Amino acid sequence: MRTHTCLHLAAVAAFLIGCGGQDGAHDAGGAQAGSLVEVGITFTRDARGTHLGAQGHFARFRAGEVDRAATLLGLDRADAIPLDGCQLVDVGEELDRAFSGGASADVELLDAGRIQVKGPVDAMQLQRRRYPELTPEVAGVVYGAAERATLSLEPGAMYEVTGDGGEEVGPFSAMVVAPRAFPSLAQPMYRRGGDLELRWADAGDPSDPLLISVMWTARSGARELRCRVRDDGAFTVPGRLLASLPPAVEARAEVTATRLRRTAVDAPGTGRGELVLGLREVASLDGE
Repeated sequence: MRTHTCLHLAAVAAFLIGCGGQDGAHDAGGAQAGSLVEVGITFTRDARGTHLGAQGHFARFRAGEVDRAATLLGLDRADAIPLDGCQLVDVGEELDRAFSGGASADVELLDAGRIQVKGPVDAMQLQRRRYPELTPEVAGVVYGAAERATLSLEPGAMYEVTGDGGEEVGPFSAMVVAPRAFPSLAQPMYRRGGDLELRWADAGDPSDPLLISVMWTARSGARELRCRVRDDGAFTVPGRLLASLPPAVEARAEVTATRLRRTAVDAPGTGRGELVLGLREVASLDGE
């Protein structure tokens, strides 16, 4: 399987991977600082097959800047959306706000050493990469799957992530159970001016919300409607939230539904965060 490339804000984000943020870490001078610890494994299923994605961030930044840091890193904060609620995001405006948010965010991405992901069948090692030097706001190391990395999907099985630790982040280990099925989206159809009726098979545990996204790109820019809903097999997106969606001939649009399982990660030297494993279904949005 090859790493999936999608319509999302940044290639470093596999899609809607949850972030753990806190203000309990300390910088080199002993002052309190914010932190974000997140390791995510995502299996994405679309018309081309099933694709593997992975990422890891061990970030430190100024206290109170977790949302800004997540935006700069291309990570969603969908866990903050109320249940059965949606949030419309203008991708360009979101980045502009993050870059113009006053003093420099100074996001420092820490090196956690060697990180391995082990499933019931096989294992893979996450690659360390220097964060693209496109902005002075962010510097350090990010983790991701190698281009030809493979990891077998066994729904409902246990997956373990272990870190050997480095000079900045200590050793850690965490395990998470994979969801038992992809959401299996029915082909969505949208008629301008109406609501968007979404349905999926293999409904999951209603206590674990499903993340739904409607994303589109056009010459005018890119937008994303993020929703956090009950995993009961159906959700209606109000038409008023899709008023800015251009006609089908002018935009490329898709719907994704992601079923997640989470567990805590305690990374010494950085803080407490999450290991997240997601099964993500992608469908093109047909319209009239």
